[in-house]
Amino acid sequence: HDAGRILNAALFDGQVRGAFAMAIGAALYERFIYDESGSFLTGSFADYAVPTAGMVPDLLVLHRETLSPITPLGAKGVAEGNSMSTPVCIANAVADAVGVGDLELPLTAPRLLRLLAASEHRPQA
Repeated sequence: HDAGRILNAALFDGQVRGAFAMAIGAALYERFIYDESGSFLTGSFADYAVPTAGMVPDLLVLHRETLSPITPLGAKGVAEGNSMSTPVCIANAVADAVGVGDLELPLTAPRLLRLLAASEHRPQA
């Protein structure tokens, strides 16, 4: 991840890891659910699925410093790119594996099972 000049490596790593965890949640777990009357049903952590630390793969964070010519210290933003690219990468990997081009996130387990059942690219036993 290119953050320009890294001012604090531990904070940098934490920011990237946190964004990755949020992206895993967006790709696989998190969804807004409403009932027939429009009432919001997933308004608390009891109802809204987010990944726990044990559900997020360990991440190898590589530092790359390319100083920004615009900011006084050469620093850049951290983690936003990770938040945006991870769900797309997961969706593309699943689409390629099951041979389906039109996917809807999050790829929950029931949704993934339906995709696998409908796929012509079923895994060989």
